[in-house]
Amino acid sequence: MSRRTRIGLGLVVMLLAYLLLWPVPPAYGHVIAFDEQGLVVADLQDPQGALPETSGATEHGGRIYVQSLHAPALGMIDRSAAGL
Repeated sequence: MSRRTRIGLGLVVMLLAYLLLWPVPPAYGHVIAFDEQGLVVADLQDPQGALPETSGATEHGGRIYVQSLHAPALGMIDRSAAGL
């Protein structure tokens, strides 16, 4: 077996071990709101994972819309319910 083949097989084995043995974290969503001074004004968490891998939030019309990489829909919460 050539050196190049051994290196290629070694990389395949490492990749398979990573994909199969690496623990998958539980689904969790998290949004943090900051004020102009950089202080945290709200910390919204979704430990049930309804909106896993939160990617952003947009405030509009008194509501906060939460985007996720893998959720099938947008999340929405009233601004007052979020403590803002």
